[in-house]
Amino acid sequence: MTAIIAPASKPQEMFLTTPDWVDICFYGGQAGGGKTWAALAHHLKYIEDPLYRGLTLRRTTPMLLKPGAVWDEAKQLYKEFDPNCKIRIKDLKIVATGGGEVQFSHFERVDDTDNFQGAQISSCVMEELCQFEEPQFDYILSRLRTRAKMKPNMRATMNPDADSWVRKYVD
Repeated sequence: MTAIIAPASKPQEMFLTTPDWVDICFYGGQAGGGKTWAALAHHLKYIEDPLYRGLTLRRTTPMLLKPGAVWDEAKQLYKEFDPNCKIRIKDLKIVATGGGEVQFSHFERVDDTDNFQGAQISSCVMEELCQFEEPQFDYILSRLRTRAKMKPNMRATMNPDADSWVRKYVD
């Protein structure tokens, strides 16, 4: 039996069908609206490319690892998509059968840029973007480059905050 993986709402569908030529796409909404699922599914569009290197970021590691949070949801979704994928707990990485990879990491402090020095990121998803600072976002944008058959891109989810730097960025 084959699992069918598809968006459950119009906002998820819009996020997932954003054309590849769009460099940056934001997905905002209330808690429980399916933003994390859509962010994880975004990587599935490319993961069969052996040169794909996706990254999903949260501000802290505990935000990734809490029960039912991003890492738990990723393991479940990616196993549905690719039952033979490798889930590497020690480095929070999922490697698809075809070789594409998605890394899960934190970017807690603005001066943690050394952790991403030399990285070549095909696509990055920043979960809860309003919790990051603008220089962190800008730095990750500078790491977007790839040999995969796609245009590198940034995707971000958030609970909108009218007072955040993100609002000013969008304006």
